[in-house]
Amino acid sequence: MVPIPVQGETGYLGLAWILLAFIPATIGGSVLQPTINSFLTKRVDKGEIGGILGISASLVSLANAAGPLIGGALFRFVSPTATLLFQGLLMAALLPFAIRTLRGEERPNTSTKASEFIAEKH
Repeated sequence: MVPIPVQGETGYLGLAWILLAFIPATIGGSVLQPTINSFLTKRVDKGEIGGILGISASLVSLANAAGPLIGGALFRFVSPTATLLFQGLLMAALLPFAIRTLRGEERPNTSTKASEFIAEKH
């Protein structure tokens, strides 16, 4: 178990700094999610917008549920810094995909709706 620091070293002032540090992260997440949804809806047919927004909301919910579980397990069983290292490695691994997608090198074929594609496969 990770020991809680004594009041003289961090205490409530340390907690206040952590809470203040979360303010920019919260604002960033609040700005980022609508931007991602806008980006997604522009890359699908009009009839698929509801479906893609549903998938996006599902993935956000999954991340909100799995993130604390994975982070808590890493914090408890590996080390407190393992959570930050894992997040950094995950972002570094996804960065090339994000850059390639934003540059437009990986455009999906929007001439066929996703539902028609799925129906063809069955």
